[in-house]
Amino acid sequence: MKHFFLVLIGILILCRVSAAKDEPTLIKADHITYDEAITTYIAKGNCEIKKDKHVLKADEAIYNKTNGVVQLYGNVQIYDNEGDWVKGPKAVINIDTFKGFADNAVCFVAKNHLYIKAKRIILDDKNHYYASDTTITGCDCPECLSFDTKYAPEWSIHAKNTYIVK
Repeated sequence: MKHFFLVLIGILILCRVSAAKDEPTLIKADHITYDEAITTYIAKGNCEIKKDKHVLKADEAIYNKTNGVVQLYGNVQIYDNEGDWVKGPKAVINIDTFKGFADNAVCFVAKNHLYIKAKRIILDDKNHYYASDTTITGCDCPECLSFDTKYAPEWSIHAKNTYIVK
């Protein structure tokens, strides 16, 4: 009986993993076109892509449904359901694996109330990021998060490379 119970739990876990991978990707924008030859959606204006508790927003999005890669341009915002986000002018994310990067980006980790401003943030998965040329702070001031100024708050840490665990 114990063996049967363990096998049943294993099957349920596999079904749950399979169901998460098959979760639909929802796309919303002012204008959407689909190129069937390359299985790619091109969205322009107020783009929003949702999948697996994540929301990606941008002025323009190009989503290849075969490989899961989403290219985001202009006012990029990537949110999860825990209050964490990444914002920047450009990002490339695989919506299925959540691997990708964002350039000249700011990341917010809600659990620790930390802002990470970096030249590049690499999303290794949903809970692990790498960042290069970083400024890390708990300050909420807009100047701290802008790439237009060189301002850094008194309480900040600067690092060449940073590994972030959410």
